[in-house]
Amino acid sequence: MNPFAPGSGLKPPALEGREAEIEAFDRLIVRTKRQAAERGMLLSGLRGVGKTVLLNNFAAQAELHDWFVC
Repeated sequence: MNPFAPGSGLKPPALEGREAEIEAFDRLIVRTKRQAAERGMLLSGLRGVGKTVLLNNFAAQAELHDWFVC
């Protein structure tokens, strides 16, 4: 079953192939909490590859760490 389904921002059944980005965001959160310098992240890709879903995942992670997300 293909986990990729068209639909802007709709979470697929599985968030596959983005482990590196999720781990990098976890490190960004930890480094920011320690007030260590961090460069941030840039997400890019073609339409439909899951950028919005990944950003929504990042927002949920940030809220777990008491970050304000809008």
